[in-house]
Amino acid sequence: MEKHPGLDQEVRSLLDVGRKIEAIKIVRERTGLDLAQAKKYVERLQPPGAPASPKYKSAIGCMVVLIAIGVLVYIWTRAQ
Repeated sequence: MEKHPGLDQEVRSLLDVGRKIEAIKIVRERTGLDLAQAKKYVERLQPPGAPASPKYKSAIGCMVVLIAIGVLVYIWTRAQ
């Protein structure tokens, strides 16, 4: 495969902010790889056990808050 200066770093930067699909698109454009090959290329640069993207972290946080509110409402209504 040809060398593409800075591509790995750009892909890692996109992965750090949860933009995997955009990283795959850029790899395809710059290298001419097909979708499956570009996905493998990007996943090779993703650290093993990488945490969930920031988008999913915020969704998980919202769910925790809603559950906590639900529990508090339940306890409060039972106490009366």
